[in-house]
Amino acid sequence: MAEELSRTSALASRHTALGSGLEDWNGMGTAWSYSTDPNDEHDAVRERADMFDMSPLKKVFVRGKDAQAVLDHLTTRELCAGERLLRTLLVAG
Repeated sequence: MAEELSRTSALASRHTALGSGLEDWNGMGTAWSYSTDPNDEHDAVRERADMFDMSPLKKVFVRGKDAQAVLDHLTTRELCAGERLLRTLLVAG
């Protein structure tokens, strides 16, 4: 990463400690690869667990009386079932 980026993920130091060079994605340093074997990474994701740093994704704000219906249509779960999550999504911004 040659130039200073405008945003930093809370996980950036963890990514670099695990051997990843950070590359620009939407103005944020993002882990693209590690110094480990990609096949081992694939197996770990399939056989154990994985966490993806989604911090660089852009945020979309859905507002209005039909916001819940729109979000329910766009996602694989009904957000009305998780009131706390729904409030977080609808109030943010």
